[in-house]
Amino acid sequence: MLSFKDMSVLKRLLPYIILNILVSALVTLAVLSLWNGAPRSIVLDPTLTVANQNPAQGSKTAARAITPTHGTLEPPQPSATPQPVTVKLIEFGEVSGAGNLGAEAILLRRVGEGELRLNGWKLDDEAGHRYTFPDMVLFKSGAVRLSTRTGANTVNELFWGLKDAVWTSGKTATLMDDKGNLRASFVIP
Repeated sequence: MLSFKDMSVLKRLLPYIILNILVSALVTLAVLSLWNGAPRSIVLDPTLTVANQNPAQGSKTAARAITPTHGTLEPPQPSATPQPVTVKLIEFGEVSGAGNLGAEAILLRRVGEGELRLNGWKLDDEAGHRYTFPDMVLFKSGAVRLSTRTGANTVNELFWGLKDAVWTSGKTATLMDDKGNLRASFVIP
């Protein structure tokens, strides 16, 4: 049981405790507000590999060449001088799970030197489906996997957010840069 003296100390400290709680809550809200409003891009780190988790089978398969496994967030930077259309910058690595929405994905690999900013690049199928890439960078030998299904984007896997699979044998995937120039195409085997 609290004595009269203890209650008097508690009454004196109570305004400071409440003030501390309010200041902490306001600072937290301010930081979260700034964080959510700050422009950021994904910068991929090409030095690591990961094992592929096949969602359809629920088992691990052999490690793939999906090299970026973590990244940092940084403000968007101006694009470098555009490379001529004749310079190969990126290639299709593979299409996995064609026709199966849960497993369907396309792997894109960076070829050539330096960094490649994909902001505004577009991937099209022949049926009018188009994916526009966010502001992200692929480093030399880096790769990114674009899954057809819905999911949360990470630094090494992006999600198109479609409700149906789009890739079938014989269909052509085309990749256009932010100026509309064809940069790569791939016929699904």
